[in-house]
Amino acid sequence: MNIMKKLTVLLITVILILSSAITPYAGAWDSGPGTVKWEQQPDGRWKCRCGQDYNRNKVVSSKGHRYYLDHQGYLGTGWQYCDGRICYFAETESEGRPLGSMYVNEATPDGHQVDADGVLIGELGCRPNPYQRTCIEVSIPEQQVYVYNGASLILQTPCVTGKVSAGTVTPAGNYAIQAKVRDKTLKGKNVDGSDYSSFVHYWMPFYNWSYGLHDASWRGRFGGEIYKTGGSHGCVNLPSDAAAAIFNFTYVGMPVFVHE
Repeated sequence: MNIMKKLTVLLITVILILSSAITPYAGAWDSGPGTVKWEQQPDGRWKCRCGQDYNRNKVVSSKGHRYYLDHQGYLGTGWQYCDGRICYFAETESEGRPLGSMYVNEATPDGHQVDADGVLIGELGCRPNPYQRTCIEVSIPEQQVYVYNGASLILQTPCVTGKVSAGTVTPAGNYAIQAKVRDKTLKGKNVDGSDYSSFVHYWMPFYNWSYGLHDASWRGRFGGEIYKTGGSHGCVNLPSDAAAAIFNFTYVGMPVFVHE
């Protein structure tokens, strides 16, 4: 009897040891961010571990949900261009729908429809693409940026271009994305000769390596007539979420058309 008790205690001990060893990886992807393997970054965004690194630039599936991790490994939300498709991922967590999970065969919060594979049915906008090619259009009079995938408009966002009153206007012309750079400090001279330094998360220069599209987290508003007296040093300032979406979609060499 004593031997049986000792064997029972030993077996329980072994089970507890094994359980504690595998617990950190058990139930991964059970319900998205906040569960095992997910790590919240200092800026509040989420990444998901894959061994010693993070999942990157892919759609991953688990427990009936699909999630998109961008090229930096961050969880994508809202409309995302991934694997050559336009899909929508939950921007907020709700019952039965984890943050970042793909919408499938249903209507999205903005009224669009996605099919059984989560792919957008139709187009996000009805604006015709005047260039009939995949490109970015910057309309200075409208203070809008339009992103096209082929003939389809996939993203539209307000922006702030160069400050007219200071003479630092965004130059009109036909350009192309020269680079895609994360977490860069932009430096230059103000009109009065003083120096300026602005940190941005998404930098996409398109002309002379000095003019480009980037996020402008220091701005509370975009669009309208801000650019006339409160515009930029010449770059195209974007809301952070729009800059991230454009950064994920664009590629080096993508045409950029800036017009007045």
